[in-house]
Amino acid sequence: MRIAIFICTILLIISTLFVVVVVQQIGPPICFFWCRSQAQVETESFIVNPKETLDEIIQRLNTEGFIKTELAFKSLRLIERDQVPIKPGEYKISKSMSLSRVYSTLTQPPEKVWLDVPEFREIDKLGKFFAQELGWNATTTDDFIFQFRRDTHAHVKKEAMQILSLQTNWDDLEKKTAEELYDNIEYDILTRTFVPGSYLIPLTDNGTKIALYFFEKAGAPVTKRLSVSFMHKSSITRLFNSVRNAIELLPDIVPQPPYDIQITSKDSQVYLVFSSAYWNQGTGPLVLVPGSRDQDLVGDIATNIYQRIYRTDGAYRTRLAGTFLWHDEHDHYHFDDFMDYILAPVDAATKIEPVQEKTSFCVRDKDLIKKLPGSPTEAKYSTCSTTIQGVSVGWGDVYKYTLADQDINITKLPKGYYRLIFEVNPGEHFNEVRMDNNSSSVLLLLDPQKHTVQIQKE
Repeated sequence: MRIAIFICTILLIISTLFVVVVVQQIGPPICFFWCRSQAQVETESFIVNPKETLDEIIQRLNTEGFIKTELAFKSLRLIERDQVPIKPGEYKISKSMSLSRVYSTLTQPPEKVWLDVPEFREIDKLGKFFAQELGWNATTTDDFIFQFRRDTHAHVKKEAMQILSLQTNWDDLEKKTAEELYDNIEYDILTRTFVPGSYLIPLTDNGTKIALYFFEKAGAPVTKRLSVSFMHKSSITRLFNSVRNAIELLPDIVPQPPYDIQITSKDSQVYLVFSSAYWNQGTGPLVLVPGSRDQDLVGDIATNIYQRIYRTDGAYRTRLAGTFLWHDEHDHYHFDDFMDYILAPVDAATKIEPVQEKTSFCVRDKDLIKKLPGSPTEAKYSTCSTTIQGVSVGWGDVYKYTLADQDINITKLPKGYYRLIFEVNPGEHFNEVRMDNNSSSVLLLLDPQKHTVQIQKE
């Protein structure tokens, strides 16, 4: 008798579960007490949180109307042979779906997955993090980095321009130029491009779409509290310098290679003598003027000299550049430390240090080397006084080997290979378009004892 009762109980439970499942899958017309009537609705998001238990998930499915009873969902899960876990993420289901379809959707990979995104100061590192977590290839990663950088850059432009304008006291021309240069994607202005945290990220290999999505969720909020502390100092400096270079007519002084090289002797000393020349291939002149109180000074007096830098709108700024010194041998004023003459051993018989001579120059227009935009047809700066000195675009000056200081004492140097180097503006006293072209040189085979020098081909 007890066995019969037990068997009947088991059959009743199985029948009940079967009815529940069938009713859930057939729908409202026959559900009666087992389900509520439901209206046809659009597919909507159901989000499973990372630490949510299965019971909590099922309870929310019931509460939010995606299933009619928790028992039905649990019963279907028991019937399934492979009980696939429900992973955290976002799923698309609707209240009109059958129980089996809801269950099937929740046991498939979600459309969006949770990603804990830490703080990165570089967008490249952010892109590599996404690539590692989501299995992207190089193309998808590059697309993400490019799009996120562009979105961030464009979104903060207005606020960044206002902040930088206050920091630098830009005038109207500088502001306009900065806005044009800012659109160049190369500038990574921000150090904080998004708010770190947990985000639902779509599972797709479209890097551009992911970047747009992530910027809207995590990037845009950063711009609401933008400040200088959020900006790369190097990027600010680069933009500031680019603005100046775009509107300022800067010189670019280039030394020509040494020539007229020979050896002479005087008072038992042996000298390497040579001619030197330089010219201006920049967009503006090198103009050196004294302060108002130091003009027209005469005699051996060090005079503070300022570089006058002109702009495209005709205005100019001045900056302290160095000093004018009286040069007795040339009987006029020179700009101090204008060029260095360096004789560096390359393969000398004994180890010796390079010989370096600092040289002052009168900065003036002597010869038109090359006609360039902005080059005057006649010399504009021709004096070596303390009133003004300069070298125009396309013009240069020559210091022949017969002049004073155009030599290096090589009496004690052993025979060997040496490089004779001219380095203009060695102390970077005046601003130029660029500084990486300020050297020229020739390779020499010297024998001071025999008074021979041979220029080597390279």
